[in-house]
Amino acid sequence: MRTSNTLSQQEINDFTDFCISRGIQMQGEVGVKNGEEISQIIINRLNDYITPDTLQAAAAFLGNKITYLTPVEAEFNRMKYRLTDEESSLVLRFIPFYSLSTQGQDEMVNFSSIVEWFTGRNQPITWDNLNRLIGNVSNQPVSKLRFQRRLQDSEKEALRLKTEDKIRHERYLKEHPPSAEKRNPSFTDPTLESHKAMMQRPAETIKAQQGDQGAYWHGRCQQAVASVQSNLDRAEVQGYITEASKSLSFNGSGTWETCYKKIMFRIEQRKLERSMAGRM
Repeated sequence: MRTSNTLSQQEINDFTDFCISRGIQMQGEVGVKNGEEISQIIINRLNDYITPDTLQAAAAFLGNKITYLTPVEAEFNRMKYRLTDEESSLVLRFIPFYSLSTQGQDEMVNFSSIVEWFTGRNQPITWDNLNRLIGNVSNQPVSKLRFQRRLQDSEKEALRLKTEDKIRHERYLKEHPPSAEKRNPSFTDPTLESHKAMMQRPAETIKAQQGDQGAYWHGRCQQAVASVQSNLDRAEVQGYITEASKSLSFNGSGTWETCYKKIMFRIEQRKLERSMAGRM
């Protein structure tokens, strides 16, 4: 007989464990509805506490009224429940680093496969261990790992550098949290002196530097065009340079910077179009 309408921590834990083990949706409006349906049966109808036994009875009574996760989502939740937030984040960052797919439910499948192998063998989940032991996960007789499409060497290197930069940045922020003074610099901050000095320089000096910026962005435009392998695509983006040269401002920096961004956007757009057409 229930004597209190307040849920205890043990009841909350039992409910969470039950939902995760059974693959019951707990997120969003659907999760709220599931919780209300189950608790109504146990608290109002049975007038009892939430325990593994009463949860099982409520689930059997409700039947199809409960919304369940897909098998892949349910397994992902079960595996994630075994880890700390830091370990989960580590595995999720490692998946694209190792060229595993993150498309659709592939990321969940890869996450579950890695965590199942590591936790099943009591192996600590660290970045070094993931790099060292991922081959064992991949070489299982029935490996579930799903890989990305084959990347070119340059793409692999770019992905590796991007991931490593992100890890270093996160580590730096963790070790060197910004102080309140740095987040809110005063107008007397010494770091603003260079800005003050620039504002007081003669206009000719500033104009000359702006001209240098124009040359810089013009060079970036030419480099971007030269990197295009397709003759047709190269001719198209070369036209952007020709068009920009007809409408230069007094120094050209803004025009060439805009031109460079336009060229890079078109290059990425063409890559995507080829990928969608299965030509990459």
